[in-house]
Formats: sequence, structure tokens, C-alpha cells
Amino acid sequence: MKKLPFLLLIYISLSSFASAPTLNLAYAWESGELKIAPGNEAVAKLYFFNVTGDSITHITLSVKEAPANWGIELQPPVHTVTVKIAGELIERQESLYVEPSQIFTERPENIPNGTEVISPKAGQYIIAKPALVKIKIPANEIIGKEFTIVISALEEILEQKGMVAINAVGEITLKVKIV
Repeated sequence: MKKLPFLLLIYISLSSFASAPTLNLAYAWESGELKIAPGNEAVAKLYFFNVTGDSITHITLSVKEAPANWGIELQPPVHTVTVKIAGELIERQESLYVEPSQIFTERPENIPNGTEVISPKAGQYIIAKPALVKIKIPANEIIGKEFTIVISALEEILEQKGMVAINAVGEITLKVKIV
């Protein structure tokens, strides 16, 4: 189980009508700043989960802002997947998807492959899908400088024929200090 000592939680909640699907995706990451030496690499882990929505949420991650000469890699990368919507197979691009879940008061026993259990506070356990932000700093970066990396998370719920029923964009800001 991953304990997150300083956890930032962001919830996005959208719904149009009582009968429409609801988008209630949340994401979390350890707060604070990443400290990286010139020429080195670091990894930030983001967690995505949906504890109040009623539909699978498809997520596409992208780098919105980062220093131009840095190497930023997102895992999983955007890739083609085939989803079944109303009996039809539809191909689309996404990074990952999150199924509706819940907040548990005890650590869940059965954890689906590709997920982890996080604990945002005592007595709360959530099954979440991780994504990694791999950051490579150039060797000539100046010690003491601080930078911001912004990751965009496009969240979508699909309906018949793969059309987007609801979507929202969240932004995750990572602070990096060169040490």
C-alpha cells in the first residue's frame, strides 16, 4: 500500500442531467517539489481514481508546460485502444482508463492488475491507476533554479458510437528544484 504523506487531491465533477453519466475523476500526487541534480533523472507518480462517478473515464495525458531542453516522458504513453460501446468496437487514443470504485475503510484484498492502493488519510483506502512522469534534466542546468512542469489530463466518458458524452481537462503542476 502506498502511503502519501503530503497528498494533493483534485476532484472534477460534471453532470448535466440525472440520467446522464457523471464524471467524477480524482487524481493525486505527492506534494512538495522534486529535487533533481543536473544530468540526472527523477520520476513523479500520479494516481487516478473515480470514487463517485458511474462510468469508465478515459484519460489522455500530455505535457502542457516544461522547459524546452528537458526530457519529459509520460507512462503509459498515448496509445490506440479498442473499446466496446453499445456493442460496437471503437478505436481511440488514450493513456489509461479508470473504472468507478469506492473509498474503503479497510485495505482491499483483491487489487486489479495495473492498480495500486493509496491511503490519502487514516482509514481511507482507494484503488488507483498510476501514471509516471519521467523527468531528465540536462547536465548544464543551473543549481538553485526552480521550474514548473504542467501535465494536462483530458478526461472523457464515452457514449454510443464512441462519441464523447462528457469531458473535462485537469492540470497537474509539478515543481522541480535543481540541486
